[in-house]
Amino acid sequence: LRKPAASANAESEEDIADAPKDFILVPFVISEVEDLSVFRNLKILSVFDAATVYQMQTSSAITSSYASYGLGTTEVNFGSVINAMALNDLKDLSQLSNLSQLEVLSIEFTGIKDFDGLESFPNLTNLDIGSTQIKKLDGINKASKLESLMMSNLGIDNLSPLSQMITLKSLYADGNGLTDLESIKDLKNLETLSISNNLLKNLNSMNGLTNLTLLNAVSNEIEDLSGISECTKLDTLYLSDNKFTNLDALSNMSELKNLTVTTSQVADEDKGEDTSDTSGDVDSSSESESSEAEESVIPDISDEISSENNSEPDASDTSDETSSTGDEEEVEDKPEFGVLVDIKGLAGCTKLTTLDLTYNKIADISALEKCTELTDVKLNYNEIVSAKGLDGCTKLTTLEITNNKLSDISTLEKCTALTTANLNNNSIVDISALEKCTELTSLELNYNKIVDITAINKLIKLTTINISHNEVTDMTPVKGLNTLTKIDLSYNKISSVEGMEDAFEEDYKGTIDLTGNLLKGNAWEPLWNRIYEGAIITGIEPEPVDDTSDTSDDASSDNSEEETDESTVS
Repeated sequence: LRKPAASANAESEEDIADAPKDFILVPFVISEVEDLSVFRNLKILSVFDAATVYQMQTSSAITSSYASYGLGTTEVNFGSVINAMALNDLKDLSQLSNLSQLEVLSIEFTGIKDFDGLESFPNLTNLDIGSTQIKKLDGINKASKLESLMMSNLGIDNLSPLSQMITLKSLYADGNGLTDLESIKDLKNLETLSISNNLLKNLNSMNGLTNLTLLNAVSNEIEDLSGISECTKLDTLYLSDNKFTNLDALSNMSELKNLTVTTSQVADEDKGEDTSDTSGDVDSSSESESSEAEESVIPDISDEISSENNSEPDASDTSDETSSTGDEEEVEDKPEFGVLVDIKGLAGCTKLTTLDLTYNKIADISALEKCTELTDVKLNYNEIVSAKGLDGCTKLTTLEITNNKLSDISTLEKCTALTTANLNNNSIVDISALEKCTELTSLELNYNKIVDITAINKLIKLTTINISHNEVTDMTPVKGLNTLTKIDLSYNKISSVEGMEDAFEEDYKGTIDLTGNLLKGNAWEPLWNRIYEGAIITGIEPEPVDDTSDTSDDASSDNSEEETDESTVS
């Protein structure tokens, strides 16, 4: 045992107080396998946990990214970090043979190449071999009590050694080269299966896995979902980045609560391209591993360095895909995403609570009428014209339908529990249905065709409202909405703010953006008191100075003063 640096002192008093009585918290760093031999009654051994590895990868990638932009940051190599922390001399499980009481073993990023010595742990129930040098699963059946196996990023394409491991309840086989699941069709006790980033074209052989409650099959080449039609206990499904066009196979999944089927911008030719070794012998391959890891997690910081934003949207970014110059609206062409068209199968998913179908080609959402338990829905970047179907979703609290063709939102009058709604980038004209949604605190309606905003006057709980780039002429409906802290009515057709003198309480300190409207000169005077009370009003142009009697020097001075005027008064 070796005492670490001062920064790695013992856990806080709170951690110690929460520790079970039979646990000893040891503030030491173990770097040699032989140091572990003293812990003969050890039941849990984890070389690395997933959260720690991810944090190290991300942090290393950030330093690489900043260094590439010449920001003076010292680049940290992920492989070097792993080398410094890993049990580098762990090459064979027999080296841990004294730890016969082990129940949980995680040996990520070690030099283990096979399962020799696995028989030394008769009580083992949880095993993590991700990112090791193991290329075949032969011998894993020595762990006869195994309930959870994590085997991500190994490049394995054959699961046949698992065929008799009927005690397995959880299997994580992400980032391999799997093309079929025939070998695990008899693992009836499986409850959790994660097979993302493989080469699967279908989910055949899975219908016998009737105890499954969670399935993650993201980033495969799946064209047909019929193989899971009998997995009716499924509670959570992650199926993003695949090739199926409908959800008919889900029609009997009455227990399903969480469904995500989004599409990223990863080109088809890039998917599943290199499922071989992403880790393993840290000593010999740390440099290449670092490069691969950094490519996978490296953030794009160009926006922080350049004033131009050239980044493409991803499934988690539903910001408006628009640009504007002056009062002209320019909506960029939407890139093609996804192949999912038909969601009729969701009519049987009556317990569904969260749904994310971002970046697809869905036009009809009427099937959602039966999904009465929905609370969170994301349907961004589709081809939806009408909100018909959401009238049955009376428990809905969060709704996102940005970048569609939405014009009819009349059914939203039934969604009275809504607290957040984002309907940016559509073709909405009439928002009268929203006056019934009195629980709304945040409302986004940018880039539509709205003229009349009378309906929002009933939404007394609103804190944020964005209705920029529309055709609004009258802003008086915001009067009395004293909970508002942000009002964005920029790029509309407002020419007067008459009647706004007493729009808000005297101590109002919110932000009102009127940029790009028709307000000139003193037209903003009714809001004068709001300025002195702490509010911030942006976008109001000062009245031009008309004094032709000035000398040329005076005129020059006036011009200089005008140039220093700002459009923000606070």
